[in-house]
Amino acid sequence: MLLRSFKLWTIAAFMLLNAWANAQGKSEKGLFFEASSTGLHGGAPAQGDTTNLYNILFPNQLGQNRIGYNVGFYVVKRLNKQLSYQFELLYSRRGIYNQFEKLNANNDYLSTSQLLRFTPLPKFSLLGGFEGSYLLNQENWGELDILTYDLSPVLGLSYGLPIDGLSLSGKVSQGLFGVTNVSLLGNDRSYYHRSFSFGVYYEPFVNMRLYKSQPPILAVKDVKFSDQDNTINANEVSYVSFVLANQGQSIANKVQAVITVSGDDDGIELPKKMDIKKLKPGEEEIVKIPIVSTRKTKNGNLLLSIEVIEPNGFNPQNSPIQMIIPTKEFKAPMIEVVDFKAPKKWTPGTIMHVDLLVQNTGQGAAKD
Repeated sequence: MLLRSFKLWTIAAFMLLNAWANAQGKSEKGLFFEASSTGLHGGAPAQGDTTNLYNILFPNQLGQNRIGYNVGFYVVKRLNKQLSYQFELLYSRRGIYNQFEKLNANNDYLSTSQLLRFTPLPKFSLLGGFEGSYLLNQENWGELDILTYDLSPVLGLSYGLPIDGLSLSGKVSQGLFGVTNVSLLGNDRSYYHRSFSFGVYYEPFVNMRLYKSQPPILAVKDVKFSDQDNTINANEVSYVSFVLANQGQSIANKVQAVITVSGDDDGIELPKKMDIKKLKPGEEEIVKIPIVSTRKTKNGNLLLSIEVIEPNGFNPQNSPIQMIIPTKEFKAPMIEVVDFKAPKKWTPGTIMHVDLLVQNTGQGAAKD
């Protein structure tokens, strides 16, 4: 029954939290787990009260601190450069143990924390606010009656680890409403929850959030067509090249150059797409696009368009690249013997010399 109730509460709370977080835009959203130590603290013990006989650290504490845990979701919305609002929704297990009266209680809560987060240093934050708790279930052995609702002021510290999205926190909370009907060894007193927790926070969407707030900024530079006569001649391989630079703060990944051609493109072969390697901030990459021409190439002009596409829409402002490149058809050579000179009498066994006059009467160069 407890597990089912917890599932219903957490599913409903998560849906509300997720809807609220999405409405906040570029908020930090994640999960956390805390180990906690909770005790019940009250006024000074009465004369003859031996429940706290060996509790030197907290002499006004009922029994010993009990180890528990908190698990939940959190959202951080930045208000300005140093101040943020932190919302937490958590399932909490707290307990108390007293060896004299055989008091052994486990208490399950659904809690929400409303905190302000002050960040004087880049990775160091101070936390302060309130936590409201609702008692879901109580497993109690002993004379102890827990209030259904509790409200606690919270103070804490948070430190961001070098791993993006991972941080540590330590917090202390003090309940404002007393636990009633505590009657041990003839002494009636009200006690209050006091919890110390140490936790790990993780934001799984950190890269996406950083990417949206500090996207890559791509720029195309140094566009060149590598051919001596700046023409695509038949039966040759030439290149169009450009430099792609990432001038932003995030990695540009899965970038592509999409090539389209029009005009006199008979006998011209180009790739339709080219993948560009991952570009870290400050990096540059030379992109070379091969142009292969065949004997079918005609005289005219090739209209070339190269669009650099970043999958999230952060394309270079000076894209697409557009070029007009002249094309020349294949000029075939034609070899003819136009004159020759040879002896009229050929004697057996002797070497004869024949002079030929060879002429290329075609339009193209004859090689080899």
